[in-house]
Amino acid sequence: MFGNWVEKIVRKTIKEITVEAENKFDLMHSKFRTIESLESEISKLRIEKSVKEEEFARKEREVTHKLGLERLRQEQDNLSSKREALLNIKEHNLSAEEKRFKDQMEFERKHLEGQIKSLNVLVEKVFEKIPEVTHQTKVIKRLTDAT
Repeated sequence: MFGNWVEKIVRKTIKEITVEAENKFDLMHSKFRTIESLESEISKLRIEKSVKEEEFARKEREVTHKLGLERLRQEQDNLSSKREALLNIKEHNLSAEEKRFKDQMEFERKHLEGQIKSLNVLVEKVFEKIPEVTHQTKVIKRLTDAT
């Protein structure tokens, strides 16, 4: 009688202890699986972070490179514009100088022609006063004169 009653209590206690141990084991096992999955997720996230950081660094390098190229292009454009403006000014000055030179040469030519005419008149008057000397005057025409 006692044996049966004690045996039931022992069995019940062992069963409770076994169920409790199984429950603790299952709980610990699920926590371990959760830890493993979290560690796996942390590894994945670290890899993704590393990939994103590398991608960001690459984009930043590209942007920096493009900015450097754009800066160089703008500097070259500025230099080119400056050279072009100076060239235009020099061309304008040269054409103005050429026009001034042509006007001056035309003035000098007309002035010299006037002096030559007056000298011819003077020489003719001098020769009129001296009847025994004969003279010949030549009019030299310029090659550029059409007449």
